[in-house]
Amino acid sequence: MMKRAFILVVVVVIVLLPASLRGQTAPALFLTLPADARSSGMGGGGAAIPGGAFSIFHAPSALSLPGERVAAGISRAPSLRALLPGGYLDAAAVALRVNDRAGVAAGFRRRSHPRVESLDNNGQPVGTIHPVEWATEIAYAYRLPAGLGFSVTGRYTHLNVTGEAVGALALDAGMYYRELFLSLPGATWAIAFHAENLASKITRDAYLPARATLGGAIALPVSDGELAGSLDLVYTFIPARSAHMETAVGAEYNLRYWSLRAGYRDGGGHKGIDDHASVGCTARLLPVAVHFAYWITSPSSALKNTWQLSLDFSW
Repeated sequence: MMKRAFILVVVVVIVLLPASLRGQTAPALFLTLPADARSSGMGGGGAAIPGGAFSIFHAPSALSLPGERVAAGISRAPSLRALLPGGYLDAAAVALRVNDRAGVAAGFRRRSHPRVESLDNNGQPVGTIHPVEWATEIAYAYRLPAGLGFSVTGRYTHLNVTGEAVGALALDAGMYYRELFLSLPGATWAIAFHAENLASKITRDAYLPARATLGGAIALPVSDGELAGSLDLVYTFIPARSAHMETAVGAEYNLRYWSLRAGYRDGGGHKGIDDHASVGCTARLLPVAVHFAYWITSPSSALKNTWQLSLDFSW
């Protein structure tokens, strides 16, 4: 019954909701970028892989799993470094396991840009503006006795890129299920679904970028560590005129004190989304972990020379 309900909700959101949303544009595209280096190093995916402090940004329903009692993290990445030097995407998050079945989390993301000169209708300079975009969110996750976890996230997004501030409220919903397999101690498979930015208009003619993600993951014990792989299908349905599917694949090898990972993201041929590979690593000395990711793009890509650095604490 739980698995049937999971599939039904996925179908409704992915197939039916986009049909009622036509001809829209989507600002605040920073909400579609990976907020932490672990996800970034796996092609921007990992919806079915618990991510500790940063779970709120890509796998909030995984907070319903048992784990560290408290986790907190910060992250930074240059934003379109090749085109606009001086811009950054920053993120901070904290997660708290209430008990073995429930968790709460809060997150903040901010995309800053270099100051730009503002012009009047005649093209004359009238001063400078400092464009900035940010979003703050809070999530709650709960796991049913049958093992299916649910999450709901509320988000407020604020934009001020032209000198006029606007904002919008949005709602996310997600589900997560994990199970043992292969009769191997520690071997698991997981599936997750996450719909994000179900929102009212942020401006008169624009909505936030709304996406639905279906993710899968497996984890296998290898020697003294763990080998994990993930696959994410990400369908952007707002703006509807440019709806498209992206695919992210990733893998990581985890040992007690370090991890290595790699990934690839296919933008589905959508204009403005560059296909890219990524690599990453983690060094940890409990309770502190430092994560790094680097994007491998074409020389002409606006995303070239993109890196991401994250620091988190868990206890």
